[in-house]
Amino acid sequence: MLIGDNKNIRLLTVPVVSNATAWIYTTPTSHSQYHHVQHGGKEYEFRFVPTNEKFVENDVVYNFPFLLNKDLSPWEEANSYLWKLATEQGSLGKRIDEVKNKASALLEYKMFCEEQNIDYDDFSGRMQSQRPSYRYFSYLAKELCLPAKSVNKKTGIVYYFFDWLIHNRGLELNIDLVDTTKEAKIHFDTSTGSMSKTVKVRKQTMSVSSEPTPVEIGYVREDGEDLRPLNEYQTDLLLDRIGGSDFTVDERLIASLAIYTGMRKQSILTLRMKHLDQFVPRNLRADNTYKIKIGRGTGVDTKKGKIHSIYIEKALADDLKLYANSKVAQTRRNKFRLSFAKDFPDLEPIADEDMYLFLSANGNCHYMAKDDPRYFRVKTLPKGNVTTRLCKRLLACLPKEFPKDFHFHWLRATFALKLYGYLVKLVKKGVIHFGEILQRIQRRMGHSRIETTERYLKLFENVNETKLAQELYEAQLFDGYESEFKTKYESSSKIGDRSVALLRHGVPS
Repeated sequence: MLIGDNKNIRLLTVPVVSNATAWIYTTPTSHSQYHHVQHGGKEYEFRFVPTNEKFVENDVVYNFPFLLNKDLSPWEEANSYLWKLATEQGSLGKRIDEVKNKASALLEYKMFCEEQNIDYDDFSGRMQSQRPSYRYFSYLAKELCLPAKSVNKKTGIVYYFFDWLIHNRGLELNIDLVDTTKEAKIHFDTSTGSMSKTVKVRKQTMSVSSEPTPVEIGYVREDGEDLRPLNEYQTDLLLDRIGGSDFTVDERLIASLAIYTGMRKQSILTLRMKHLDQFVPRNLRADNTYKIKIGRGTGVDTKKGKIHSIYIEKALADDLKLYANSKVAQTRRNKFRLSFAKDFPDLEPIADEDMYLFLSANGNCHYMAKDDPRYFRVKTLPKGNVTTRLCKRLLACLPKEFPKDFHFHWLRATFALKLYGYLVKLVKKGVIHFGEILQRIQRRMGHSRIETTERYLKLFENVNETKLAQELYEAQLFDGYESEFKTKYESSSKIGDRSVALLRHGVPS
């Protein structure tokens, strides 16, 4: 591969740039402030006028990508373009991960040109195959064999970089030499109806099918992922293995929250200490659960910040409190405080109530919530890799017949299947009508679109009836659920008692 290890040397990150949109002057002006910089052993002075906060709020750029040439001098043209992107309206004071991705793509293009001994902006070749953009396109598609979407994205970044240089930096170049385009009208559906817009279609693109890939039998598609709910036997195997000494208490609790509530990993891993304060007798519902609101403004991240409620069974809530008060959890929170104070001395410490429930052995959060004061400052966001490691370790100790493509998000689909099976029983008992199942699953899963829930039901309705009954399992999992409908009936707690015992196994004091 032509892109060498020195890419890391040539892509720097400037942690914080304050007064990003300030006007800079070399002569005195009213309301100007002085600033001194050292360069090459000399001190330079310039003046700047900060932007009025009424017009620009939080006038700062975090983690700005800065590119270097092969001789380690600044790549001025690219950095100017990236700065323009980073300071656009709506970008200031926020994460600019997309700008960093574009910086990486531009550097890859330039390093390719250097390896080929061609100038990145020399488009004098009469034939397209002689021009750097076309040679790069061929390299990505035919030599690296990258997916079509990746090729189109990378070549598009190069095209719009040159388009900006032509219109903003006076580069004397016909943009058609970089790539030819034609206009096309696309149509799409929105919540308010059908719309259309005119877009540029570049020649240097690979065909991407607009048709979604078919979903395999036994799977359901949610958020672009194909999920397969575990059956009763597989779920029992997983609970049995994770209850062993090879797994930690917090790992068992993380998995159990997914199975018993349907929470996504970002929601589980951004639970805070304050949410445990809601586990008090006065908040205990008739169905023996605690109702917790999650989403925007609650401290718990959800998909697109959607606000909805999850229900945590009392036995699981008790285990969460027991773990939170353990010496292990307290030690991790102390490590978190020390690390936070050292790395971000200018930030207010996170209050005890806002501390993450689940932290790594080093005191780091597994997933950084959007309301975390460090969210815009850190270079790389933790995205819940603990769940990936957990699944790999589980697969290593589970029987061969356990699905080898299992991943954490399957546990959310497993919860939906258990809930569906339980609701079917209520229909048979006459407690609810069959038509209510769809809305109740949608509400519990927090689906924004009813079509997503309908895909789940289509899968579940084709599952063998005997797999849905699972009388003992669901009776404890949703113990008391039908009390919402003022109906009483007997339930067994055999499976539930065993799973709670697994959770309690090994909880440190």
